[in-house]
Amino acid sequence: MKSDGSTPPQLLQKAPFGIWEAEVSGDGQWLIMRLDEEGFNSNLRVRRLSGDTAVKPLLVEPAFTLCIALSRDSHWLAYTSNQSGQYEVYVSSFPDMKSKRMVSSGGGGEPRWSRDGRELYFVGGGKLMAVAVPPGPTFSPGAPRALFR
Repeated sequence: MKSDGSTPPQLLQKAPFGIWEAEVSGDGQWLIMRLDEEGFNSNLRVRRLSGDTAVKPLLVEPAFTLCIALSRDSHWLAYTSNQSGQYEVYVSSFPDMKSKRMVSSGGGGEPRWSRDGRELYFVGGGKLMAVAVPPGPTFSPGAPRALFR
């Protein structure tokens, strides 16, 4: 489907309680969704856009999850979760979600990747923060630094 309006819209997914956020991977293979589900849970689900398109759990936990952001290379998923008792920014490997790392400290939210994928931005303590992300097969972020209030 083209974004220039030359093709008709196509329904990709329906959800009984609502889809609040969605990201399509840069390679066009994955649709990641933050869904409201029964019991006011906010979970992450994923499906391929071709082949086996069954919706599968990506991050289903009792904590409330918000603000998803997939890295440009589709290797890392940043999200906000209150699993620690306050909202913080986490990054997990995608699509396996096997590695997870908290990036913020003292609160954080609204993660977004830079165009080149070498920085992750988020809001924390009323400031726009940035974390350097060196390229490589492991997620090894630098220390968060404030850009401005």
